[in-house]
Amino acid sequence: MASTTTCTRFTDEYQLFEELGKGAFSVVRRCMKIPTGQEYAAKIINTKKLSARDHQKLEREARICRLLKHPNIVRLHDSISEEGFHYLVFDLVTGGELFEDIVAREYYSEADASHCIQQILESVNHCHLNGIVHLPATRWRPRALCMDPTAPHSGHSQPVPHVPSVSSTNHLRYHC
Repeated sequence: MASTTTCTRFTDEYQLFEELGKGAFSVVRRCMKIPTGQEYAAKIINTKKLSARDHQKLEREARICRLLKHPNIVRLHDSISEEGFHYLVFDLVTGGELFEDIVAREYYSEADASHCIQQILESVNHCHLNGIVHLPATRWRPRALCMDPTAPHSGHSQPVPHVPSVSSTNHLRYHC
């Protein structure tokens, strides 16, 4: 179960390793929970660079990610806020992008493509069942989908979309 934002120091609970990705306000690094040895991906947000609106979006992302528990959605395990930084600890997915998998193959069968689309649609359905609307649909492109090498299908990996999004109660309350 994902914990709420804690007062714990991130470095008391986790050890950081190499960078996995980078954005305008954040960096993603592999990390390990010290007591258990379990590996995760830590999204480290420099909150000093965020506007008040961006802070609200960050809190909304964490709140929404806590709601989503589905095998095809990257799961939030922890959220730690410190002076100047906010850490979101997600599942570590090491299989690369779906796009890379498509390019690496000479042939992508209809069955494999159908299986990927089915997983994406199941993920979107799970979001909708939890009152979450993911906008825009273009975020579901192959470069935005991670492959989970631990979940083979016909010898291939499954896409695991990460879908922080917006909340809805029978109507759209927020937009991305």
